[in-house]
Amino acid sequence: MGKPRSGIQVSIYNTPGNEQCGPTSCARVITRDTKRMNDICEYISECSSVTSADIKGVLEALTSYIGRELSYGYSVELEGLGHFSPSVKSKEGYNITGAAEWSILEDDMQDIIITPDVVDSHKATITLGEGASAGEATVQVNIGGYTKTIKLNITDSAESIKFTSSQGSLAIPLDEKSVNTAKYSAAVINGDGMDLNRNVSLGIYDKNNVNKYNLPDGISFDASAGTISVTSAAVPCVFTVRATGESSDGKMLSRSVKVTVHGLSFDFGSGADESVADGYTDINPSTTYTVSRGYGIEGSAKAEGTPSIDNAKSDYLSGDFTFKAKVTKGKHYRVKIAFSGDLVSEYVSEALSGHERTLAAEGTTHTGYTVKTEEITEQVYDIPVVDDVMDLKFSGARVAYISIEKVEKTAAEKPNIWSVGDSTIGNSGSYAYNLARDQANYPELTALADYHNNGKGSRNLKTYYTQGWLDNILINIRPGDIVTIGNMGTNPGGMSGTQFKAPLDYYVDACLAMGAKVILTSYTPHGCVEGYEYVYDKTTHTFHGCREDAYDSLGIRVIYEERKDDPDILGFIDIGLNADNAFNEYVADYAKNGYENEDAAAKAIMDCFGDHNHYGNGGRSQLAGDLMLNGYGTAPGIVSELVRVLTESTNKPCVKIEAEYDDNGTLVNLTTTPAKVSEAQKAERSKNSLITYWYSFENMRPVISE
Repeated sequence: MGKPRSGIQVSIYNTPGNEQCGPTSCARVITRDTKRMNDICEYISECSSVTSADIKGVLEALTSYIGRELSYGYSVELEGLGHFSPSVKSKEGYNITGAAEWSILEDDMQDIIITPDVVDSHKATITLGEGASAGEATVQVNIGGYTKTIKLNITDSAESIKFTSSQGSLAIPLDEKSVNTAKYSAAVINGDGMDLNRNVSLGIYDKNNVNKYNLPDGISFDASAGTISVTSAAVPCVFTVRATGESSDGKMLSRSVKVTVHGLSFDFGSGADESVADGYTDINPSTTYTVSRGYGIEGSAKAEGTPSIDNAKSDYLSGDFTFKAKVTKGKHYRVKIAFSGDLVSEYVSEALSGHERTLAAEGTTHTGYTVKTEEITEQVYDIPVVDDVMDLKFSGARVAYISIEKVEKTAAEKPNIWSVGDSTIGNSGSYAYNLARDQANYPELTALADYHNNGKGSRNLKTYYTQGWLDNILINIRPGDIVTIGNMGTNPGGMSGTQFKAPLDYYVDACLAMGAKVILTSYTPHGCVEGYEYVYDKTTHTFHGCREDAYDSLGIRVIYEERKDDPDILGFIDIGLNADNAFNEYVADYAKNGYENEDAAAKAIMDCFGDHNHYGNGGRSQLAGDLMLNGYGTAPGIVSELVRVLTESTNKPCVKIEAEYDDNGTLVNLTTTPAKVSEAQKAERSKNSLITYWYSFENMRPVISE
């Protein structure tokens, strides 16, 4: 036998104490080493006739057993060794505190009762009623915002009914032409969950599942097919679908599912029948959002107030939570909310996680405005929904009711053209600015569409969205409208190139979802206050002012190349390259433009810039207007591309252009501005003449009429 071990070793440490008690000395155990499974196996083997390998197999089986039983929700006690019980921890690994909320996730798993332990709020007892079916049920526990799920396999030997298809909620469609349907079917099953192929019939009963129920107008039930259909003529109501079948021994079995037919008006509160206002659907703390339900809350909410069926505002839910409702993708909704607190809506994308749009009440400007009041007041919001779920996130709020109404949009007689961008779109020198200013010069375009410049200075992809500027466009889009997107990157706001691309994709998707078509544009040319030499190479006699930085290379150009086959992405206008090419020719032709040398001509071009982003005002900005609006050579500009799109949509192959010259051969009037005219065409001009062009969309060049 080896040398006897010494006792436990300790060290002494001092605590600082407080005002009531002075410093104290405490003992701390000094750990010698860690004993592992092999050490345990060797020791047991020395004390018995069992081999170390066999002992290890038993211990591994024991740990596996403990882990399995804990995952099923059991605790394990090994007398003399210890007690093991399941717990929930946060992602950081810390024990979670707070009362546990228990629930069954499957809608059709009824007659399963979860009773929280009154002593330990993290434990609960699960009881099966007579109507509980065999099968798998998922139990979820939520503690302090963290969740854990446990799978229960119910294997009662008795036969029962199980719904194989059921839906707890049906929405009344807002579109008169639409019909919402749901399929209900059930089967007789044994304790192992096997379908016994017994006949099952379906019937409609009242919400208490007592009496036969006659469905109101707008709701129909096909008993043979198990299909419920809801039209826009329906009113909100609650009833029960009961499935009845016969077991193998002649016993009658039944299961039921409660069905809510709801409009898009929701009364928030206690959930008691007497508290739900007429025409509203109940939202209470247990009305969690599920796909099958189609509405509900995520997060923690508390019912407060005094319930009254006569007043939807009488009781409410308080706390921090998100209300979600399934709606139609790509539609505009007017939302009426009675609440107090803060509210945001609709996530941009994962790339902008946490940057939700802060809503502004009707009649206010989307500039980061947040509703925050002490009393519950009614507010009205216009919300475009680009997916099929409306998200309303409340913080520190009291919400009494929500009413959602779809705003129908039809194609306008003249489509709208919307320009998205920052100050390089909204300010002087941009294609958007020049087009908004000089629309009278392009009657062929203004006859086809109405133009709106929505460029906002100092905005980037985050702030243009979170402050509601993109929504202002999405709300007003009509089917067939056109949106140009460009220059979103000159105000990066700390975004990397990869972060830039994902939300830009969202901008495109959002516009397409709302029924618009999209044209992408590269950036306006880059200037420099330090001098023209920054963008003009005297050796090669070329400009390089087009922007090809990280935002350009990872954003607009890439998105167009990835998605150019989409028929609703109409094209890509390379404004920067057009500018470089036009500037090069302008300098090469300096003598004809009245400049003494190349340097003077190049400097004159750069003088068009007030800084490195924006063109100057006055006549000098016309240079920018010409190349951006009209294009260069065979490359189209904004005007020609828009005209092409609009005329092709009306099956017109080309557009008429008239150019008028004075006695000196100087151009004095254009009903439209063509792309660059060839030298041969210039030679055919005569003084005091009117020349007619037909703009061909096959080669994107003007053709002189014979």
